[in-house]
Amino acid sequence: MAGVAGQPARLLPRRGLRPLRGRVPALRGDPLRLPRPDPGSRPVTVAAATRFLDRYNARDFDGLAACFSPTDFHRIGPYGDHITSAAEYVAFLRDVVPTLGAAYRLVTERVFATDGHAVAEVTEEYEVDGTLRRTPEVIVFDVDADDRITRMHLYVQRVHDLPPAGGRAAMGRRD
Repeated sequence: MAGVAGQPARLLPRRGLRPLRGRVPALRGDPLRLPRPDPGSRPVTVAAATRFLDRYNARDFDGLAACFSPTDFHRIGPYGDHITSAAEYVAFLRDVVPTLGAAYRLVTERVFATDGHAVAEVTEEYEVDGTLRRTPEVIVFDVDADDRITRMHLYVQRVHDLPPAGGRAAMGRRD
């Protein structure tokens, strides 16, 4: 057996290890089945995510502010950037969104949810040098009991880039 960089592997000492000898620890529940929501919990909703997307595309920044928890909000952007309050995020959007041009919008592909969480698959549309570009994104929302967004994580599919390692040879077919 080889270890790291061609060095022989070291085996861990066997002290303290006992064979099971036919005994298998009992598993509680089915480890492959996700827990079902408590029937008394609030219903599954996509309302918070769709409300955000509607207000965002309308450039209704006051309406957007009402989508977020005023006391517990954190957004992680596609570049690892953090915004830690609803007021800071709304101010950021007020500054940035108007600079993105009249064609800029998020096209909703689908939204789905489970108790306290929603996921929106969107396509960001924007113009670059007169050409409309489309960038697929996913936004993961955490929603509080008042249907206000407390967490947002944005993920962007880099369809206009090549992998930094390997270039085109490191990817599948691009339609």
